Amino acid sequence: MIKTVIFDYGGVILKSPHCIESIARVYKVPKEVTAKKMRPILNLFQKGVIAENKFWQKLSLVLRKPIPNKKDLWRECIEKDFHIYPEMARFVKKIREMRIKTLALSNVIEPHIGVIKKHLGYKDFNTVILSCRVGMRKPELKIYKLALKKLKVKPEECIFIDDQNENLKPAKKLGMKVILAKNPKQVIRDVSEILG
Repeated sequence: MIKTVIFDYGGVILKSPHCIESIARVYKVPKEVTAKKMRPILNLFQKGVIAENKFWQKLSLVLRKPIPNKKDLWRECIEKDFHIYPEMARFVKKIREMRIKTLALSNVIEPHIGVIKKHLGYKDFNTVILSCRVGMRKPELKIYKLALKKLKVKPEECIFIDDQNENLKPAKKLGMKVILAKNPKQVIRDVSEILG
């Protein structure tokens, strides 16, 4: 019996913001190059290992560019594109009404948390686990185990939804039912099928 539905946040509940494009534009570096060089630094930022100013220092170093004046880029890019899928917000509420717990499990950076909270983006979830606040990120197995511990559920009692295939693998390995999110309609249909 399913007792919990675990949602990734960005790309599932929230429309993914185009931050890499904004950062690439500011640095005047191609998007693909920016994304590749940024990935390991962003991973550290998402785990809360480095602060925002350290992120810009490290990225400027690897891109061999001066630190940009626009240090508020992370907040600006999510604020500009901020869009919670209304059908997903309704669906999270509906699941809770069925007495099934909901959890947001998100690889996220501190500047984005502030914007999401300002828009009450986490209000419909029973529990929220944010990577930069717990010092771990998907697809590290320990963050999934933390979710199970917090919710006091077994893996087979969970549905896990993410828009990144690599993040589904550890959940599946633990025994959770997994759904690759492509769009809200498909997520709602696939979760509803499992819940019967």
